[in-house]
Amino acid sequence: FRGVFPFLRFSPSLSFSLFARRASLSSLALRPGATMSGGAADETDTAASDTLRAVLVPVTDERCSDQPWSPDQPTASHIGYIELNRPAALNALDVRMVEDMLKAMHAWRARRDVAGVVIRSVGSPDRRPVFCAGGDVKQVVERGLRGDVEWGLRYFRSEYHLNMTLATLAACTAGGMDVVAINDGITFGGGVGISIHNKYQVCTENTIFAMPECPIGLFPDVGGSYFLSRRGAMGVYLALCGARLHGMDVKRAGFATHYVHSSHIPGVMRAIARHGDIRAALDEGERLSVEGEWLSAEGSGVARFPFDIGLEEVFGYTSVETIAEACRRKAEAGGEFWVEALALLRRGSPTSLRVTLELLRRGRSMPLSECLMQENRVIQRLTRDTDSDFYRGVCARLVRKSSGEPAWGPVRDAVSLLEPLEPQYELQLGTRCVSHKL
Repeated sequence: FRGVFPFLRFSPSLSFSLFARRASLSSLALRPGATMSGGAADETDTAASDTLRAVLVPVTDERCSDQPWSPDQPTASHIGYIELNRPAALNALDVRMVEDMLKAMHAWRARRDVAGVVIRSVGSPDRRPVFCAGGDVKQVVERGLRGDVEWGLRYFRSEYHLNMTLATLAACTAGGMDVVAINDGITFGGGVGISIHNKYQVCTENTIFAMPECPIGLFPDVGGSYFLSRRGAMGVYLALCGARLHGMDVKRAGFATHYVHSSHIPGVMRAIARHGDIRAALDEGERLSVEGEWLSAEGSGVARFPFDIGLEEVFGYTSVETIAEACRRKAEAGGEFWVEALALLRRGSPTSLRVTLELLRRGRSMPLSECLMQENRVIQRLTRDTDSDFYRGVCARLVRKSSGEPAWGPVRDAVSLLEPLEPQYELQLGTRCVSHKL
């Protein structure tokens, strides 16, 4: 096995299983504690406590299964499955998970027989649907306060490389790989980052989408300045307020390609496992969901967000001060939506709000690679300064979990936070495909 991927260094939280025979459906269930039996494997599966699992499985369609598989055979179609398995932390990403996922994606990208990749997750211990609650910034801050800021910088650097890798795969017109994230549940921050850049994203009636970074002294990174800046006033509202979208609204807002009711996800997975055609399986799952009774049922994907509320009248302004004032006037005039929006806006770090707005302004005309480089400049400065609002916000809201507001520091100039770094600290992004302009 290591002869196939000699450049990979294996960690306890990642395993690749190459099945030489047809995989049964049970081998794709990816339940906590389950083993992926169903074929002869060169590497055994990881234990139930592992934080990330990666497995490569041949599709079971008879047209492919009659032929013996070998590493040099480009006609055998395989699907890669990546499962986030850190349920006690709501599948929050740590550096090991990010780097293991990055290794898996690069390894599978180098092969000629991988049709696509499915990214999904284990639910929370209380059985709440959870895809990924974001990056483990609590761990970043705690290590930083102990003097190890480099660990956090390594995490963010690896995360941005993963975001770019996923986007590159989605943009390749030749030799690309279909990647889909099944966002069945909480999808926040870093969880959005491993979904939004893929070719496909699936939301369900359980999906809760948010970029809630400003209240912890951070900003919507993982390419947020790219994908949120292309959603107009909606993107500004979500970025500054950290507001949530639910169910079908995630697709309506442009952050998912498909809506599939969770009851149809197993059927979608079976279709992908059998035929290897991700797009066809998602299309059929959405058709069944939309045509069925689910959209009119209680707790389903029926719209909740008032898309006609007039976000442009408030979040179309170009400064935090004018946005806050316009929001205040709307709230005083009545309307529960604007009262809530104002309360959310006031929870954000003043510095975070300003740097977020500046990133969105610049990001509208930048490719993803430049947006990530801009975000890296800010994250480098915030992570190295243990007295920044990033540390203050995370300590107050995630470590101490105090009921009051964090003691924000003096407002910092957004433009200065975006100034170029010394060359060795700039984010160096390489791409593997020349058919895109990311």
